[in-house]
Amino acid sequence: MKISSARQAFTLVELLVVIAIIGVLIALLLPAVQQAREAARRMQCANNLKQIGLGLQNYHDTFLTFPYGGSVVSGVNWGAGGSTGQGLFNWRSFILPFVEQGSLADQMKSEMGTTSDFVAGSGTAAWATKVEGLTAAQTTVTMYQCPSDSGASRDSVAISWSNMPHFTGPIASYYGSAGPTATGSTTTPTSPCALTTGCTIYGPDNDHLGAAGTTSPGMFVERASKIGMRDVTDGTSNTLMVGEERSVSDDGYPWQLSHWMEAVSLGSTIKGINSDIRTSTYGSTVASYYDKSFSSLHPGGAQFLFVDASVHFLPETIDIRTFCNLGTKAGGETLSDY
Repeated sequence: MKISSARQAFTLVELLVVIAIIGVLIALLLPAVQQAREAARRMQCANNLKQIGLGLQNYHDTFLTFPYGGSVVSGVNWGAGGSTGQGLFNWRSFILPFVEQGSLADQMKSEMGTTSDFVAGSGTAAWATKVEGLTAAQTTVTMYQCPSDSGASRDSVAISWSNMPHFTGPIASYYGSAGPTATGSTTTPTSPCALTTGCTIYGPDNDHLGAAGTTSPGMFVERASKIGMRDVTDGTSNTLMVGEERSVSDDGYPWQLSHWMEAVSLGSTIKGINSDIRTSTYGSTVASYYDKSFSSLHPGGAQFLFVDASVHFLPETIDIRTFCNLGTKAGGETLSDY
């Protein structure tokens, strides 16, 4: 009689070995999958910045100047203003017709009107309450959001300042560069630039808002300005235009003024990339705008749009003097390698 020696099943030991091998393979594969996903997100982020760059270039071709950083109504806690009552607009709003968002720009203008009448909201200033009443403020512009930014959603922080709009809506991940200008007295003395020999901070406190006029060492300033290509004597390939700013601080709190339509939409280069310093000045649920640096959730640095519409990834280890020099449009500095 012939006896069959064929096995009918795995032994328990063999099954455990197979499971262990599969587990090891998955453990080896997951980081590669995550890296591939981040590479795709980073590429999409770069594409967003390139589209923004083209929009800014087309705006300049039309008006022979770049848009100003923000628009605030004269006499509303901001000194001399440069707007005509449409106090919510910022540079992102101005380039909407040049990035295939003309219908949204028309909707904003229609809803805003030209008067300072109040619209239901929580702010105390006319422009603040007007912007809170806009349905356009709830529209997500995906081009303004980095896909790696975990806070890039329709839920935005409610601004705590009494005269500011209390937004609940989509945030933006990209901010205009004001160059090495002060963003508030709370950070100027302790910024990396202030602590570094040979690093210059231009203007008085809050000068990125245009308190000293309509000039700026960088490409943007709050209030009306007429900064154009003619002013970029350092070279368009050596001057920052727009950079990333993540919407959540290191300790998990959302940053103030992060809505894409917010008038204050500029960043300073006096603080190093990813060097956010959180304070409790504005309560336990919001992070102070003054403590914010250019930053991202891409490992090791952030992406920047230059005036020539090129996009570069700058490491967080970049020398603060080099970073500040990249922020000036007419500083005449000699750039170090970056």
